[in-house]
Amino acid sequence: MKPFPKYYTFWQRLGLHGLRLSAWLALAFLMLPILVIIPLSFNAEPYFTFTEGMLRLDPEA
Repeated sequence: MKPFPKYYTFWQRLGLHGLRLSAWLALAFLMLPILVIIPLSFNAEPYFTFTEGMLRLDPEA
């Protein structure tokens, strides 16, 4: 990431940081549910439940 030019004001820098932060938060909001659903789709139970092994991130669970 390149540094900001010297002529950017404080508010421009703050706005760009806020824009980047909101973009990362939106990406996390969209990706985190996918990361929860994929392991649950390989679950042997008829309902979505987390087993003890899944909570420990055990690959054999």
